[in-house]
Amino acid sequence: VADAGTPDSGPGPCTYPAGAVEPMALNEVLSPYTWPSAIDGAGNMTDLNLTEAFCNNDADIDWSPFDFLLFISVPAW
Repeated sequence: VADAGTPDSGPGPCTYPAGAVEPMALNEVLSPYTWPSAIDGAGNMTDLNLTEAFCNNDADIDWSPFDFLLFISVPAW
């Protein structure tokens, strides 16, 4: 039983999952990519950092309501 006078420290710091594979593969951990100009579903452009999205530490977007992120990858070279 915790001491009533001791505040709960809460969960530990969030850590992005280990085991990312390159190239990306189905059912594997996606590398913690970053994009300086991602476009959201409303057409707004913002920075996107997968580590911040996973840990819900993004200053621009509250990721907590979402269970899935869909990425459309268009390789161009």
